Amino acid sequence: MGNQTQKWKPQGGFWLAVLVIAAFVGVDVLGTQFIQNTTARLLIDSLVRVVFGALSLWLLIKYFDKGNWRNVIHGKNLGAALLAGGGVLIYILAEIIIVFTKTPASYWRELKSIPWQLLFADLICQQITTGFFEEITFRGLLLEGYYQHGERTGRRRLVYGLLSGLLFAALHIGSGSELFAGVFGFAMAAIYLHSHNILVPMVLHFLQDLAAHAMGYETQLVMIEMWPVWALLALLVVWAVAFLLLPEKSPLCVKGGSGEAAGGIV
Repeated sequence: MGNQTQKWKPQGGFWLAVLVIAAFVGVDVLGTQFIQNTTARLLIDSLVRVVFGALSLWLLIKYFDKGNWRNVIHGKNLGAALLAGGGVLIYILAEIIIVFTKTPASYWRELKSIPWQLLFADLICQQITTGFFEEITFRGLLLEGYYQHGERTGRRRLVYGLLSGLLFAALHIGSGSELFAGVFGFAMAAIYLHSHNILVPMVLHFLQDLAAHAMGYETQLVMIEMWPVWALLALLVVWAVAFLLLPEKSPLCVKGGSGEAAGGIV
């Protein structure tokens, strides 16, 4: 019975993530649809993300015997994580350069007229909490089961990465950004599966959302050709696949407060 339970344990994180996501969507939609004030709605939405992010973190710690949160959110393998996230960083920088170089000067004057409370709630509070909740859930909780396998291969990392990307795209159905969400989720999964570091995906997620939402306040953006966007998305996919196939760089992990073998099986 114990061996059978251990056999199915890697899949448990996926189903726990699905349950958390479903509960989050229900609470988020029902809890904010009646709030008329935009700033208040954003702040409450941010609080919901903190609560569900904390829930995912707790489930990850308990289900996978991680001991405490410091064994999940850490700076280990920082170099490997940053290298695996290089494609995402290039995308963010190119996105800013392409769009903001075409932004009229009037945008900056228009941005200054927006209440600082709204900008803070949207660009800081919501984007930081989004990076926390979505990375802990879609990458940490959903993908941690990979590290339960005795045989950890590039093919298996590809499967886990695709699952993360597809589920992340499903969360964004109806937003018009399903394709980008799927590719972005796949790229974030590659960072985690290559380095076992969740901190870098959180920071990159925040930077991407910050740039995207800042652009959302622009009402006079010049339309750009789509080929640079497709090229950048292709770069993200190729970069992610490369680091999923490369040997992983898992840090020495700690389980339940005691030393654990290197390789990231926790």
